[in-house]
Amino acid sequence: MYAINEGKDEKLGLQVGPNIAPLQGEYLNYDEVIEKLDIIFDWLARLYINTLNVIHYMHDKLL
Repeated sequence: MYAINEGKDEKLGLQVGPNIAPLQGEYLNYDEVIEKLDIIFDWLARLYINTLNVIHYMHDKLL
């Protein structure tokens, strides 16, 4: 949904992901959606790895 909603939360409307250009046209274009989905996946993978690094760091620090 972030790829379709320009990186914004669907309910709150807050910008939580990368600010990507809005989709063009009335209907979804597969190639355009996949291109934007790739941007979201890259962002999400970096966020996930960063979160895991914080968890491991705090685990090692506190034990």
